[in-house]
Parts: sequence; C-alpha cells; structure tokens
Amino acid sequence: MKKYIYILILLITTAICSCKKEATLSKPATFASVTFIDPFDVFAGPNGPLVITYQSKPIEPRADGSLKVLAGEGEFEFFNSAANTSVLTRKLTISKDTAKTYVFFKPNPDAARVELLENNQLSEPRPATEDRIKVKIANFAQSILGNKNIKVVFSQNGIPVDTIQTVGSEFTNGYSEMSREIRIIRNVKRPTTLYSVTFLDENNNPVLDTNSVPVEGAFISNNSVGVNLYTIIISVAGGQTPSISTPTLFQD
Repeated sequence: MKKYIYILILLITTAICSCKKEATLSKPATFASVTFIDPFDVFAGPNGPLVITYQSKPIEPRADGSLKVLAGEGEFEFFNSAANTSVLTRKLTISKDTAKTYVFFKPNPDAARVELLENNQLSEPRPATEDRIKVKIANFAQSILGNKNIKVVFSQNGIPVDTIQTVGSEFTNGYSEMSREIRIIRNVKRPTTLYSVTFLDENNNPVLDTNSVPVEGAFISNNSVGVNLYTIIISVAGGQTPSISTPTLFQD
C-alpha cells in the first residue's frame, strides 16, 4: 500500500513541476528586417568602413545587405571604424510586416551631422504615364534658404514645368507630380534628363545667397523612362563661403 501511495505522490509532483515549467516558457522571438544603404558615400574613404551595433552589440548584414533584428523598438549606433568614433545613434521601431530601408546622408560636408532618411519611395505609387515624374524636396539648406516658405521652380529647356512649395521644414509633404519631355531616338524612348532649379521667396523674388547672387541649381535625372520617383536633396556646399550645393538626386 505504501508503495502505491509513493508512486501516486511522485506522479502528482511530476505533473505540478511540468505545469510550472510549461507556464514559464517564453514566446518565440519575432524577427524583422531593416536595411541601411550609403549611396552618398558618407562612410567612404577615411570615414569608413561602417560598423553597426544593435542594442550595444555589433551586428553583421546578411547576404542581401539587410539586418535581422527583433521586431519592435531597438537602438542602432553607427561607427566610423577608422577613427573608432560614433557618428549617429538612433532608436528605430522595426515592424515584422514591413522591411524598411534607410539612407545615410550628410547635409553639410563640413559638419559632423549625419542624417538617416527613410526610403519611403519604395511604397510610393508610380505615375500613371511615362511622361510624368514624382518629386519630393528635402531642404537641408535652411541656413541659406531660411526656415520659411520657398518656391522651387523646375524647368526643362528653359520652360518651367512645375513649382513645388516648401513649408519651412526639411521635407515637403508628399510628392509633387510634374511632366517631363520624352523624345524618340532610334525608336527608343529617351526622356529629357536635365532640369534647372531656381528658388523664389514669398514675393516671387529670387532667393539670394550670401554673395547676393540668385540661388540656382540643376540636376540630371535617370535617362530611363522606368525611373520616375525622385527625392531632390538641397544642401549646403562645403567651403569658406556658404552656398547651395548641386541638388543631390535620390531616385527609384
């Protein structure tokens, strides 16, 4: 009889321990993907190569360049490995449902500041026809243009095709759609790629730089009709006299 009582106690104890162990099991971790790209060579030459830490631990990209991290908020730190200095620290929320891509950009080549821009062009709907493009302005030249409303006028072959109104912030709200000229050369569609860019203030007067010269620029778009989403990045050029750099193009 004692033998059976002992076996019964042993079975009950085992069952209780199993329940406790099952109750303490944690849920499987949920992972997400994020990619950081450097098309403007912020971490090139003496400024690189780039080293990334996630939650204070070094992390290496996978074969496709993406990083596998836990879904949710996490802290990323970006290092100039040559100088062993931290360039940027940023907390980002990474969703398991959306693989985000971020772009490194330096608004002023003479300053240490580095920006991390989300490449949301990947989810922006394309224009309906080939003779249209979508453009967004990133104004990092506020030290010259001022934190005020500026009109950015785009022209092709000397003819204005559109005007984008900035609102004093670094990015315009959403994309503006404008026309582009397409020519047929040897039975191949070729868009006119050169755009001139001028800047007007609230009174439609040209914006002047520190030398009282009208601020002007130009950019060359991709000569493929399939590339039709652009972020035009306006920043400050390096040197002793502050001026507007040639507008930088980020395209998809």
